[in-house]
Amino acid sequence: MEKLYQKLPFDLSGARSKNRFRNEVLWGLGKIYEVYKTGKNFCMVFDYVCDLELHMESALEFYQIKTYSGGGPYTIGKIAKTDKTGKSILGKVYILKNIANEQGGEIKTKVAIVVNTPLRGMDKKIYSSVGELELVKLDEKSRKYISDNIKKELEIDNDIALNDTYYIYTSMDLFNPQNSLIGQTVNFFVELTGKEPIKVTALYRLLTDTITLKSNYELECKDYQEVIDKKGITRAEFDNMIQKYIDISDVAVARAKTIIDNTYSLFSDQVKIKNALTQIVQDLTFNKCLQKTQGQIAQYISEHLDEFNKTIAENVSFMVKKFADSFDIEYSIYDKQALCILILAKFQEGLL
Repeated sequence: MEKLYQKLPFDLSGARSKNRFRNEVLWGLGKIYEVYKTGKNFCMVFDYVCDLELHMESALEFYQIKTYSGGGPYTIGKIAKTDKTGKSILGKVYILKNIANEQGGEIKTKVAIVVNTPLRGMDKKIYSSVGELELVKLDEKSRKYISDNIKKELEIDNDIALNDTYYIYTSMDLFNPQNSLIGQTVNFFVELTGKEPIKVTALYRLLTDTITLKSNYELECKDYQEVIDKKGITRAEFDNMIQKYIDISDVAVARAKTIIDNTYSLFSDQVKIKNALTQIVQDLTFNKCLQKTQGQIAQYISEHLDEFNKTIAENVSFMVKKFADSFDIEYSIYDKQALCILILAKFQEGLL
């Protein structure tokens, strides 16, 4: 892998680390979630030999991200026709596949163009399904156009193999990917831990800030390990970021238990509210009504913070009465107290 990768041409264009390009490479976060769930080791490299690279034990995947605002489908000409610099969108990644294939070995190479609009073949067929389209499945005229143009651009005589070469139509808003990625982040975290993230924007920011840092590193790397360190996120590094966030999130539950001990003197009350707290934390994972109630209470506190100048017990009692109708009927007084205490704990820890 290292010997092969060192033969690939890298592309360090500092001007690309602007807002639009940053949004485009964030597509890679969704790809990290996808490959993470396979259990495989990986490293996602940002903006080195191409926009995004996925390195695995015996495979390399290269992704070129294009944001299209023209309306209508993308065309074969747009992906295969060269620009003023003599390069095409597909050519920029196909050259990597060609070099890898020339080296032989056991490394499987996949290349793809990711665009936020469907592709139209030269037979006028529009491939409107979201996801991957292997270019070998295009009509004959489209395949020939691509092959002829790529051979001329890269100055190669051998046939252009369009297997493992993809057009990916993404439904993600590449101009403003935040909403889509926050939703994916919540779903990923719930699948991974069985719990909803306490403050998903904090987790999202931790991950996207790291991606931005990696993609903005503009110096040439002297060897493969430096590429991984400076430009990549490995599975181990991703695990560490998730664990760091979990540790921060657990602080809120620990704080809530401390509040219970310090607020309620009766042992029976402490036990009942702590038991309720355990159930509330679990329910917040899947109960949309409870999530909505939590949001309403948190918003009220945020907007009326100066009014919460009484004791914890008085503040909890006030919130339980004010939002009594927001809870489903099955929740007891102890459940309601537990949720209000958890919310206060999150505020104290800066998580809301």
